[in-house]
Formats: sequence, C-alpha cells, structure tokens
Amino acid sequence: MTRKHLLIGAFALSFFATGIAAIAIKNNHNQRTITDIKASPVCEKPAQTTSVDELPDPPKATTVSQKTVKKGTRGLVTPRAIPNYVDKGLAWLAKNQLPNGAWPAHPGMGNSYDTDDTGYRQTDDVKTVETDVARKVETGEKKTGKRQSNTKQQYSNLDPASTALAATAFMRAGNTLTEGPYRHNVRKALDFLILTVRETPLNSSNIGNHSGTQPQNKLGQNIDLAMTTQFLTRVLAVCQNNSQTDAQTLKDVRDALEKCVAMLQNSQQKDGSWTGTGWAPVLNSAMANNALEYAQAQGITVSDEVLVRSQQYQSDNVSEDGAVRTESAAGVELYALTSSKRANVQESKKAEKYLDAPVSAYKDMDAATIEKEMKKKGAKDDDARRMSKAVKSYNSASESLQSDVVLQGFGNNGGEEFLSYMMNSEACVAEGQQPWDKWHDKMASLFGKIQNPDGSWSGHHCITTNVFCTAAVIMTLTADRDPIAF
Repeated sequence: MTRKHLLIGAFALSFFATGIAAIAIKNNHNQRTITDIKASPVCEKPAQTTSVDELPDPPKATTVSQKTVKKGTRGLVTPRAIPNYVDKGLAWLAKNQLPNGAWPAHPGMGNSYDTDDTGYRQTDDVKTVETDVARKVETGEKKTGKRQSNTKQQYSNLDPASTALAATAFMRAGNTLTEGPYRHNVRKALDFLILTVRETPLNSSNIGNHSGTQPQNKLGQNIDLAMTTQFLTRVLAVCQNNSQTDAQTLKDVRDALEKCVAMLQNSQQKDGSWTGTGWAPVLNSAMANNALEYAQAQGITVSDEVLVRSQQYQSDNVSEDGAVRTESAAGVELYALTSSKRANVQESKKAEKYLDAPVSAYKDMDAATIEKEMKKKGAKDDDARRMSKAVKSYNSASESLQSDVVLQGFGNNGGEEFLSYMMNSEACVAEGQQPWDKWHDKMASLFGKIQNPDGSWSGHHCITTNVFCTAAVIMTLTADRDPIAF
C-alpha cells in the first residue's frame, strides 16, 4: 500500500469519526433541550435574575419637548427626560407592526415565529382581516411612494391587547394621529382596533375572535377589551383637542369607545372584578377599572355603581393593617398591591379635598379617624367611609411597595411585573413630583440594565412576548406624558 493510499485512508477515518461525534453532540443537545422543556412548567417559580436593588448608574436621558405638565394631587408634575434607550424600543415596536396595524401574538426572542419578507406569517389556519383603506386616512406609504393595495390580507395569532398597549406607548412618547415620527403606526393600530370593535357583537365579553394569546391566558379573557378601551380614551382626548381632526375619525373613535365601555360594564362580575380566568386576573380587573375611569373623564357615560364596585374590589385586596389578598394575583403581592394602589388614586384625590393634605400625611391614622375628619369637613357618611378606606389601602400599598422583595414580583421579569410597574408609575404621577422622581429614577436604571440588544424588552415567565413587555416598559417611563390625567 502506497503512502498516498495511507493518507487517503487516514483522512476518511478522521472524517467518519468527526461525523459520528457531531451526530452524538446534536442528539445530546436535542435530548437536553427536550428534557429542560418538560422539566419547566409554565410560570414555575424561577431563580432571581434581576434585582431592583442592584442597579447600574442612571442612564443618559434625552429631553423630549412637552407642551403641558401633568397635574398631581400635590401640584404640577414636570415630565422627566425620556432615557435615550427608549428610542430603540420604539423603533423595535414600529418595525414589528403588521401591515394591517396589529401586532402579532408571539414575536421576539424565545418564540417560534416564521416570517416572510413582510414580517408576518401566513398559514393555512388563519383569521382574515380586511384593511379599511377605503376611508381616506393616513396609513403610511412604502418607499416606492405607493399606498398599500386594498386587498384582503391573512394574518394569524393577532394580539389586540398588545396592539392597544403598543399604540398607547407611542402616544405617551409624543405621537398622535397627525404628529410625531410614529403617527402612522398609531393610525394603523387605531384602524385595526376600530374595525375589530365594530365587528364584535355587543353582548360579547371581549373584542375580536383572536384566542390563546399570552395576555388572555395570563391576565384574563377580556383583556383585549380593557386595553383597547384605554387606548381609545387617549385617542379621543387628543382628537377632541385638535381642530384638525376630521369629523369621521372623531365619530368612529367615540362610537368604538362607547361600545367598549358598554361591553366592559356588562361583563363585570358581582364582586366588582372582571373575568376570574387567567393566571393573575386581578391585573385584568385593574385594566378594566382604569379604562372606565379614563372613559368617564372624557365624557363617556359610565355607571357610578359599576365604577364604585370595581374600586371597592381593588381596595379590599389591601387591608388597613397591610395584609394583601393574592388569590387573584397568582400569590404575588406586587400584582395586588399595584392594582389596588392605582385603583385608589381617584378616591384618594377626592379625600384630599376634605383633608386639605396629601393622603400620605394620614398614613399613621386609622380609617375610623380619617372618616371622622372628613365628616367634619362636610363629607357624607357613605362617601367618608369609602374614601377613608381608600386612603388607608393606598397608604398601605405605597408602604409595601417600598420593599425590593415585593417589587421583584414573581421572582424575575415578566409582562405582569412590567404592567404592575406601569400602574405604580401612574399612581406616583398622580401623587406628585417627589414620589414620581424617586420611582422614575429606579425604573429608568432597571430597564437600562435589562434591555435586549435589539432594543426590545422580554419577559422570563408567563407573559414573555417582546411586544407586550416593550410597550409596558415604555409606558412605565412615560406616565408623566399621558394625554389624560390620572
């Protein structure tokens, strides 16, 4: 056998061995991955991956112009500069919006989502949505300068709740239907949601026929309705103050909002909550409560009985002595505390008119004494009793939320944590500059630490989708720029 033959044989043997090793490694990797998946049930208590008490230096921020300041219960709140990294988050949201204006249910890291060159998946099992471009609305143009064709597009796994949340995040960042770099994104989302509401029967408890989304499974089956109602209130607030808004758009928004409010009120449970399904339905009930408050503030008829029952339900979740009911909060105090604190803002603001002092000044006083103080100032018996309870619940929740252990929520970041942070941001803005500044600094540092390289944020349990998480983070940091008051 020649030297040449020996070399060829050695090479062949080496190649064969390498192939066997590669196959073994691949099989071992696949086996490990499958085992890991089976061993990790949904929302299993994780190891702590993010700590709110170990934060980096505050991120650099960019000042974004704001025409007005927000009104807090202790005076005017000057908007904080928006951290530079938020720009990447907004750009990521815009990039992942579908042509019909919606956002898909499962885009982002850790999700299997096959896309074509338009950024969305087409499958055999899809739901059809027709883009409403017959009306002369600005929906954006491609680089060719041609408007998208008026054809039926097929989309699967749409997420109305995340769509409404993302569109609201754009609005808090300064975009409207006619102003801002992302005005076309807001417009397209509005068209999609109005069409979805229009096609939904009035006796339904949710909008659309999209099912199985993470927000629905984790928060509740009518979360799309609550989130869309919140978004429509912002749009209505801006449109009513903009003389350039066309009459048809204003009518469409108002009609859709009134329908959503009626659906929300009709679907409320006897105890003041909304759907009991979902992993942490207290958050769904909180979104519904806040949506009705916003709508009422914009002149939409809302039943006082429904709203009081809703606020009472949230208030009851935090007792005067600080005990927290968590059976509807997946056992996580953070969810119940922020839901209760946010829902008690309105009643606490009413109480301050009688107390002539911020509610925090009464944190060491029991509810009965607070009630007597308000009665002396002219409050009716039932009103004084309700407001005093709201004040105690608000102060108890505020005190508990000072704990970094409580703020860690389930143990690491999920969409539920980000949504809870968003509600606390709104409560802090309503309270005044000092609590808002302190909270904003804490959140700005935290979010700068955990942002994904592509500009988005994602969850590590339960609600993990980047669209929902990114929108909630932006909403948390821009509560002082909301078009409506809290």
